[in-house]
Amino acid sequence: MKETAAPPLVDEEELARSFEALGEARMVPILRAFGACAMDEARAIAAALTGGDEDHARRLAHGFKGAAGNMSATRLARAAEGIEKAASPIPAEAVLPPLLDAARQTAEWIAHRFPD
Repeated sequence: MKETAAPPLVDEEELARSFEALGEARMVPILRAFGACAMDEARAIAAALTGGDEDHARRLAHGFKGAAGNMSATRLARAAEGIEKAASPIPAEAVLPPLLDAARQTAEWIAHRFPD
């Protein structure tokens, strides 16, 4: 079976287009806020999933996927989509590590790239 390459952490070309459209003064605070809450959102999805509430985990993952996509956080959006679209029962041991890793990496990338 052929493994697919992980998507880039951040689609920098798409992010640049967002900066062009909204301007740095608007985008930087939005990115910082997203980075600050990314791990909390990922943990909320993990808690719902490990607590047995797949429907809630899917709803949270759907919203997180959209937010991550809007921030050009490609890998995080893909990981959230994996939870949203997974067959029941959702295999937490397979889907949570990529989500939590992508959330951490994205938050670190934002903090490094756009420090306060």
